[in-house]
Amino acid sequence: MPFDAKSAWERSRQLAPFPAHLNPYYEDILSQYEAAYNIAEIGRSRGNDPNYNVEPRTVFDLADRVNEMLGLDQFEGLAERLRILLNTTSKEKAAISISQEIALGKFGRMDTTKALEYGVRAGLAVITDGVTVAPIQGIYTVSVKRNDDNSSYASISYAGPMRSAGGTEAAFSLVIADLTAKKLGLSSYRAREEEIGRYTEELRIYEREVGNFQYRVTDEDVRSAISNLPVEIDGVETDPVEVVVHRNLSRVGTDRVRGGALRVLNDGVVGRAHKLEKKLASLNVSGWEWLGQLGGGTQQSSNETEHAGAHFEEVISGRAVLSSPGRVGGFRLRYGRCFNTGLSTIGIHPALATLLDFPVVVGTQVKVDQPGKAATIAFVDTVEGPTVLLRDGSVRRIDSIGQAEEVRDDLVKVIDLGDALISFGDFLESNKNLPPSPYVVGWWAQDVEKASHSLSKSLSSGEDRTHKEILERIAADPLTATISAEEALTLSKELNVPLHPRFSYRFDRISPSELLEVRRSSHHENDRIVIDITSHHVKLLLEHMLLPHRVEGSVALVEGDDSIIFTRLFALDSAGPPSEDYKDAADMIRDLSGIRIGRQTTTTVGVRVVRPEKAMLRHLKPPVHTLFPVGPGGGPSRNLLSVIGKEETVEVDIVNLVCPSCGVRRTSIRRFDLASAPEELMMS
Repeated sequence: MPFDAKSAWERSRQLAPFPAHLNPYYEDILSQYEAAYNIAEIGRSRGNDPNYNVEPRTVFDLADRVNEMLGLDQFEGLAERLRILLNTTSKEKAAISISQEIALGKFGRMDTTKALEYGVRAGLAVITDGVTVAPIQGIYTVSVKRNDDNSSYASISYAGPMRSAGGTEAAFSLVIADLTAKKLGLSSYRAREEEIGRYTEELRIYEREVGNFQYRVTDEDVRSAISNLPVEIDGVETDPVEVVVHRNLSRVGTDRVRGGALRVLNDGVVGRAHKLEKKLASLNVSGWEWLGQLGGGTQQSSNETEHAGAHFEEVISGRAVLSSPGRVGGFRLRYGRCFNTGLSTIGIHPALATLLDFPVVVGTQVKVDQPGKAATIAFVDTVEGPTVLLRDGSVRRIDSIGQAEEVRDDLVKVIDLGDALISFGDFLESNKNLPPSPYVVGWWAQDVEKASHSLSKSLSSGEDRTHKEILERIAADPLTATISAEEALTLSKELNVPLHPRFSYRFDRISPSELLEVRRSSHHENDRIVIDITSHHVKLLLEHMLLPHRVEGSVALVEGDDSIIFTRLFALDSAGPPSEDYKDAADMIRDLSGIRIGRQTTTTVGVRVVRPEKAMLRHLKPPVHTLFPVGPGGGPSRNLLSVIGKEETVEVDIVNLVCPSCGVRRTSIRRFDLASAPEELMMS
């Protein structure tokens, strides 16, 4: 069915009314979406692909996503009910409530196992915002099993894709299952001693033979968690590695390691025990107090005092490292978000990608050392851009893609990568402390606003009008407002605020004695500053400060606004400081010029590209040796022959094959009723 932008616009306005001035923007997006969608529909209708229709479904909010993701159309009124819950309570409470309401038959009656499964999958979809495959592919099955006393309990079988949910969300799926199972009258899981031992053995074998987890946990914590869990963590085999001691257990379906289940236990229940405990306490969920007795997990390969180690010890050849942790010149941590960034999406200046010949593009997955998780790249042109060293020795700060293209052929190296824009929410989600922020434009604008009320008291009416115009320009858009060197110096002096960050060079990277060395080598000449760089050390200091300059012979020339700032801050027209006994270079500048400098370098972030080579064919595990693999109905091997004769209809997607000689199609999309026509299937 063709997409209708007009109907979609009306639907969007009903669910989330937009400010009137944004209407043209969103209408334009929907019209472009309509054009692209209809073109895709025409292409698919020609039958050259396994499916005649465009698979992605159009949804408008989280309730729609959950409904479409899980195929819950048979549950009439579910989306509307979920929408009410999300608007009246927290996401966690909404997930628990919708899971229990599904299980109790509010939207349709079903048997206990199906009720539990639909409820858990729906709750997990809400928790993960309906944007990961975890509710569909991460949970393999949900079943009801028996304890030794013949009581029933809930068991969840996890698969590898559960990793996409994240540790806390994966563990929370067990909480949803527990509360829903209790509503259905089920008892708690009581682990046998051999099952407890199986998990401790299986975890260590997985770490040794397959790969690392995000957290390192103790055997004692694993035993305690399995002993107390009210829901069984089970799983399908993910790797051809078997346990040695705890084999052939009656309630465990495989002797091979179960990667998805292990990650839920290790990185979820135990690794995030303290975070999960706090969350459950805020929700007044009982029965999980034992989480507080666990020691929790320690980050694998991370040491709070040695940032250089986190996520960067085992860098594989071919994966670009953009910035090592804690390195001078690396990405400067900057708090905030743009319209295209957010949770686990960081912003960098697009000019940097141009300079480096695009090792990253929009959407590239990267690993960052803080707050300690993977992220994706977005381009934001309002953060500070890179600073480069050119072939002639010049240093330039790049503020646009055009400037980057202009200097790319003369580039020697990028001496500073600029900002990495990371939201506060990433640190909150990872439960990490916030490093100090550099003094950035947003902070400066707030300082100016707070101090501006006293400006009119100390200026004449003519001066007041001039400064009012400057303040209005800044207030309109502090991130992109153009301000001259003279204006920046005047505001800093009159309002007693630090100098605008655009002109606050990295003085915190050099010492007071080094600052004096640069000052002694500098003098005025024709409205510019001439710096003797016969000493290579002086040239390096200019680069460390990120002071824009160009080189002619044995001198560096500082021109334009930068020369005005340099003259004032270094007080070239006056005698030097009485001594070098200063706390830092910024303290010396304040004594020389009376201008305060905010700290510009606080924390740098390590960023490396992850797994670009994995954009290739994905093989099923275990490998499938059939022409037409099917879904779970075909068992672990997805074998079509294993479903022949079953009383069900299985839909198989088959690629169209065209003979290059005669142009005849050999295979096409078909629906086979395996119970009634296996002969037709085998012949075709």
